[in-house]
Amino acid sequence: MDIFEMASHSFKETPKKKFGEVRRRKSKKQIIKSITLPELQNNKERNHENECQKNDTKFSANSKPPLRKTLSNNVNGIVSDGCNNNRINANGKTKDLRLQDAVIDVGADIFQTEQIEEESFHTAIRPILTLIQFAGLMPVRGIWDPTPKSLHFQHSSIRTALSVLLLLSFAVLEILAIKYTASVVTSNGSQTLSKVWEATRGTIIYGNAMLSICIFLRLASHWKDLMRQWHNTEEKLKQWPFPRLSKRFIIITAAIIFPSLITHILSTLVYLRINFYPEQKYFCTILLRNEPNSSDTFEKYSVLSNFYIFDGIIDYRVWIALPVNILSRFGILIWVVSDIFIILVSIGLSERFTQFNWRAKDAMSKKMVPADWKSLRNHFNLVTDLVRAVDREVSGLILLSFVRNLCRICLMFSKIVILCCNAMEKLYYCSTIFLLMVGTFLITKSAARIYEESRASLSDFYSCPTENYCREMEQLQTQISTDEVALTGLRIFSVTRSFMLMIAGFVFTCIVILLQFHVSLSINDENDCSAL
Repeated sequence: MDIFEMASHSFKETPKKKFGEVRRRKSKKQIIKSITLPELQNNKERNHENECQKNDTKFSANSKPPLRKTLSNNVNGIVSDGCNNNRINANGKTKDLRLQDAVIDVGADIFQTEQIEEESFHTAIRPILTLIQFAGLMPVRGIWDPTPKSLHFQHSSIRTALSVLLLLSFAVLEILAIKYTASVVTSNGSQTLSKVWEATRGTIIYGNAMLSICIFLRLASHWKDLMRQWHNTEEKLKQWPFPRLSKRFIIITAAIIFPSLITHILSTLVYLRINFYPEQKYFCTILLRNEPNSSDTFEKYSVLSNFYIFDGIIDYRVWIALPVNILSRFGILIWVVSDIFIILVSIGLSERFTQFNWRAKDAMSKKMVPADWKSLRNHFNLVTDLVRAVDREVSGLILLSFVRNLCRICLMFSKIVILCCNAMEKLYYCSTIFLLMVGTFLITKSAARIYEESRASLSDFYSCPTENYCREMEQLQTQISTDEVALTGLRIFSVTRSFMLMIAGFVFTCIVILLQFHVSLSINDENDCSAL
């Protein structure tokens, strides 16, 4: 065992980090101080001399021992031999610095390993996964471990049971909302349009929560394999620069969470003040006529925000209203964190293509051989395979995100255009529409950036010098230009910039239809009044 194996063996004996313990990185000076020359020489000097004698007998008098390059030697352009462990500088002088080289080599390797763990996507998305688990999604253990090796999903765990319980609860509320909508449509009673609008709002929220839980349960069962593939890709590409993602993820999450919290506060104010208007007093009179505590604020809020549950289907009780309100909040939280998850995953993938583009641009200024082009093509294939593996798991969530956001945008527009609204309601509905449109734009923009970055290096390849052109370069150029690398919505559509224009056209068309419907309703009301 030589000096390098002795140094690495000493690092392997250090205790592993426990859960919740602060991780501290040792500097190179501390590593050198922790391993002293007497300790290593006294324990392993005899073994080292025996190995040197064995190596000397394998070579003749005219032959030279095999050369070995260390990390520090690569930096300084210095070569050291494997037997005498002497450093040979440019002037031919030797120095016995074998311990220093060994310790610096091992310390540098440990420093690089810790840096990769801190900069990996697994460690960057851990805080957001905690928030997602708080919403009852992604029941996976080991998300706070430094590597994805400890990730595991259990069908019989408490987290999985809570997710299934939420799923069943949302299914009950969804059935009640659909039943109420069907009964109102067939009854032809007063204020049918307003009742259908409120019931449809609950149907969208609860239905989205059900489908999101199902998708995240499936994703949780494959999350370990997906993160291992992601981590292996990062390990193979760690020698090229890559930006930090942790702070960016936290900033994006906070920028989406806080506006959503403000709109939720506005919705609470709307439902607390909505009973001051004649059309909504009708609901309060009908729903609360048999309740002695009709002036109770919680009761009014619960009935007005969930009247499609308490209007003739289930009698109001506090022990029923409390879990219904909690489930409604969970439904909104699931809506928000699902969009955040799609945005962050898209950013992580697009940055990998940005890393490839940086390497391709740097390669254009150098003399490239076919082996270099083959390595560059392997880099592109690694990232492409990772994008396709992620798309197989999150494509259903992407489709659900676009459908729910567009449906709720149209629903909010219909409330403003067709139904009468006061100032507080208009403020709430307009802010919600703006937030939904911004969220849809961010999802489309971040997901479309993957497709844009996968083709961004084509301009560099088209301007490739003649001396660098070869068969491998042509194959890479053809692959980039013909292969469509993008996230999809369950393979129905690919998220690109042109898809963003399609969404804008769809929203504009819905607004025009609602305006025309509002004009037709106004004309019919005028005709009815003139007939009377």
